Amino acid sequence: MAGDVVEVGPQVENVKVGDRVACHFYLTCGTCSFCRSGRETLCEQFGGYLGMAADGGYAEYLVVPARNVCRIPNGVSYVEAAIAADAIATPLHACREEARIGPGDKVLLVGAGGGVGIHAVQVAKLCGGWVLGADVTDEKLEMVARSARTR
Repeated sequence: MAGDVVEVGPQVENVKVGDRVACHFYLTCGTCSFCRSGRETLCEQFGGYLGMAADGGYAEYLVVPARNVCRIPNGVSYVEAAIAADAIATPLHACREEARIGPGDKVLLVGAGGGVGIHAVQVAKLCGGWVLGADVTDEKLEMVARSARTR
């Protein structure tokens, strides 16, 4: 999700009213050992997801903890920022932090033609991996091949 900040709480310092922001959708504590080590999905006090445990992107307004938003740089659209906050951040974390893909590593991406998978192909290649994409249709595999050639 992405949008404009219309109000902030008294202790919020990272954004101000009028800032364009993108939202991280995991509601986490930010202080447990999992959160501090970049493994927020294992948060000991996990509060759910925006859009399920709290209002999400279809709401006119939503309330999120300040740690769940980051400012969108000039020149980046709301759509691009929303995509980056999910479909690009997820494979970036998986490829760099979890799999630690490096030059010459062989990578099999199952579901490579999906919304997150196609970005994972690109990120794995940027990390130096040799990527083999698997999916269920020729159309998706052709898209994966085009994506892999152009990155």
